[in-house]
Amino acid sequence: MNKIKEFFTRLIERFLESIKRFLLANIFLAIIALILVICIIIEDFGDLYMHLTIASTLGGLTSFVLTLATEKYNLKKGNIINIVVSISVAIITYVVFHFFSENTYVFLGYMGLLTVEMCISFYLMYFIEDNKKLFAILVSSLLYCYVMVTTIVVGLSICLLAFQTLIYDFKDIGKVYLIIVTVCEVFVANSLFLSYIPTIDEQLTITKAYENILHKATLAVYYVLVGILYLYLAKVLITFEMPINRINWFASFALLFYCLFYLSCQNNEKGLALFHVKYGGYVMIPILLMQSYALFLRINAYGLTTPRYLSIMFNLIGLAFVVSSFFRKGPKYVFLFIAVLAVVLSVGPFNIIDVPFKSQTRRMEKILIKNDMLDGKTIIANPNISDEDKKEIREIYYYLKYSDSDKENYLTAITENEFETVFGFKNYVYNDVNKDYKYCSYTNSNSVIDIEGYKSMEFVDYRDSFEIEGYNIKDYCWSLYNSYGESQKTELIYLADDGTKIVFASINFTIKDETEITGVYLSCYILRK
Repeated sequence: MNKIKEFFTRLIERFLESIKRFLLANIFLAIIALILVICIIIEDFGDLYMHLTIASTLGGLTSFVLTLATEKYNLKKGNIINIVVSISVAIITYVVFHFFSENTYVFLGYMGLLTVEMCISFYLMYFIEDNKKLFAILVSSLLYCYVMVTTIVVGLSICLLAFQTLIYDFKDIGKVYLIIVTVCEVFVANSLFLSYIPTIDEQLTITKAYENILHKATLAVYYVLVGILYLYLAKVLITFEMPINRINWFASFALLFYCLFYLSCQNNEKGLALFHVKYGGYVMIPILLMQSYALFLRINAYGLTTPRYLSIMFNLIGLAFVVSSFFRKGPKYVFLFIAVLAVVLSVGPFNIIDVPFKSQTRRMEKILIKNDMLDGKTIIANPNISDEDKKEIREIYYYLKYSDSDKENYLTAITENEFETVFGFKNYVYNDVNKDYKYCSYTNSNSVIDIEGYKSMEFVDYRDSFEIEGYNIKDYCWSLYNSYGESQKTELIYLADDGTKIVFASINFTIKDETEITGVYLSCYILRK
């Protein structure tokens, strides 16, 4: 009994320490939890609540960074700066998302800013005296907090179930469960984790269980994967064959876990952990070279896309950790490098959307010029080009057409119905089995639903039926096909004669012989007056 009392006493002390040190960050956490609880109660997670959650997340992280900066640099007015800047960031974020939520670049910039602040947090935390144990302490503390809180949640859920079964039957018991989970996992667990953030002169202790699991068992399995990659490298050198895209995922995992183990094993000066910190970088160099060459082949063959662009940057981050291990300067400057990359990839002309878009545009133009199909910005139809070039033109067209980039050009202006006229061949290939079928797919370009004037809204899924609550939308589906061809991202709204509005998230169906629509699947919101 005393041990249980001590456990909860220490838990409360930790909680109070967290609130005292990171007061504003905890307030933002409480706001996020409160918003989610309100959404559970009213069964709605509309744009207002989503934007408030997004703004509170950035505001809380900003407060966390400024608290660390205040402690590191002994800022006299750090607390005032923290309050003013963090609240201002949250308000500005909410306003930006409220007016520009449809803009992909806004969300990209937001994610970039989150990454920058996370990296600055790590950079500041690595100034503590016992910084070699920092990453291991953070990981183990995060796991401990969530496992502990989840265990408490399970216990409370069992108690609630017993109360419901034996004493009083709640009508909305599901909501009560969700509220308990939300408050505990979103607020309590994260607040407790903040109490484990080390102070400047705090001496850290890593548990033996963590060291045994991570530094021995898991690290050994990691080097088995590295060994397999070395065998593959030997096979490539012997056969002089490098299959495109076969190594990418395995090498990426190896690189990712190299970085994680490098950060986690800094304090361990024995066994495999010591080998990894001292010589793991040298082991990774051949894998990095092989990964880079495979990526070069992929880009050279198919052009740059967002995933490939991110792969290049991920390789640069891995290389930065490898170089850091050579000079034994610690990893804190690598986090600044990652922050710089995050800015480059999210803001300005080198972002992860526009660079691949321009790359694929150049790739398309090369193919068109090779086949004498381009005169300035005018495409000359040519049905006699090779099947391989036709396939590439189709793939590039769809990539550009449905890219999130706002850099529209003469290629994206071509509708699917115009494709055959412009290029001289169809934008699809059918085999003997499905040559009479066209598979159509449409998604809503607008994530905001205007609910003004409507009393209720219901989300439903329908399959193999054009009847939605008594409304037949077959003619509407035909109009989509006749207007946009086989796929399009556009506004999808059906207005019934009685004022009911149906807003589709997506519509998918099959057209047979240009005369019959079958196999419909759709998801939509029904708004009634």
